[in-house]
Amino acid sequence: MSVIVSHGSAHSVFSGGTDNGDTVLSGGKMFVLAGGLAVATTVSSGGSLAISGGGTDSGTTLVDGTASTAKLAVEIISAAGTDLAAVISSGGLQEVFGYASGARVSGAQSFFNPVFGGTQIVEAGGTAIGTTIASGGLQVLGSFEGDQGTAISTTILSGGVQDIAQEGGAGTAVSTTIVGGIQVVGDGGGFFGAPGVGIAFKTTILSGGGQIVGDGDGGGVGSAINTTIVSSNQFVGFGGTGAAINTIVGSGSHQNVAFLGGKGR
Repeated sequence: MSVIVSHGSAHSVFSGGTDNGDTVLSGGKMFVLAGGLAVATTVSSGGSLAISGGGTDSGTTLVDGTASTAKLAVEIISAAGTDLAAVISSGGLQEVFGYASGARVSGAQSFFNPVFGGTQIVEAGGTAIGTTIASGGLQVLGSFEGDQGTAISTTILSGGVQDIAQEGGAGTAVSTTIVGGIQVVGDGGGFFGAPGVGIAFKTTILSGGGQIVGDGDGGGVGSAINTTIVSSNQFVGFGGTGAAINTIVGSGSHQNVAFLGGKGR
């Protein structure tokens, strides 16, 4: 069954139901309820897709949104909801309170906009596994106070960013591989919250990538444990407070401690 959900309309996939190839247009809303399955759903600018606990969506595409919160292409995965292999492009926003696996996040960045290309935010109780963050993509683990998001086996490509703990949030990243992108562990506080507290375990930094542990004028707090720097840089205390434990620094790589008034050890 394939459905086009237009402005002002809503469509639900109930328990035992399967939809394939649905399209959610601006102003449309789609819900995948417990026991329901949606495959290859496309969510356009201003449309929304919600996955309830026990619901599953596979192969979602979030595309053509803008930085305006009213015009994002949005997917919300509730606790105990599941999303598999989403493609999150410019202006696409995926909020994960449940489980997301195999997402690819990319898009054009704009310094002046609140959404940097495609964005995956892993919120309180959420887990993202096997996400690939490509150029212009952003993954946030724990975006506000009380949030604690977890990401496992993330790959950060050139131009991609993984931000662990914003605005008082707490985030944990395990077994991240950085291939030209940036991992920020513990971001400084901003307009809405206290500094974030981030932890990264077993990060591998390959050529052209970088890891910032304890970032920002707001005093982010970060810890990096068992990091391997193959051919790149690690900054510990980059305006914030950072700790690096059991780091392996390869030939031609650098570990830099205490930058811009930060505290590192």
